[in-house]
Amino acid sequence: VRLPRTLTPRSAPDSVPGESASGGVAEARVLLVEDDPQVRKVSQDLLQSAGLKVVSASSAREALQIFEASAARDTGFDVVVTDVEMPGMSGTELVVELRLRAGSLPVVVVSGYSASLVNLDEVIAPPLQLVQKPYGPHALLRAVRAVLTASSWREATPPPR
Repeated sequence: VRLPRTLTPRSAPDSVPGESASGGVAEARVLLVEDDPQVRKVSQDLLQSAGLKVVSASSAREALQIFEASAARDTGFDVVVTDVEMPGMSGTELVVELRLRAGSLPVVVVSGYSASLVNLDEVIAPPLQLVQKPYGPHALLRAVRAVLTASSWREATPPPR
């Protein structure tokens, strides 16, 4: 992950003329799952600076607990951003578990190991975006926008109970 010198950009990251920094998805709730604390912090700050509401987890197991608690409160998540390679449960296993609970939940999968991303789109159905580490802020924000746009996230049905 390329780290910016400052967390406060001079202009909105990845902004396009006539488009908000979040690409019109500022109301989206993001579950960010990353075991590296520094990468998690920078990614969370980046997503929040684009207007997204972010809850982070340091492991897939913690993410499942957060997801369940959120579903019980009927607050849910609109997209999950997860690392693939994590101790214990992998990001791929996490996505499979979350999709059992929430159907076609949009997912952005990131990995520093290109082998981890090979054929991942055959294991996880769309909406899915793959992002190779190291990634810049533009790549992560584009991927989040793309899965939310592809999923018509505003009309998404709440997760089954």
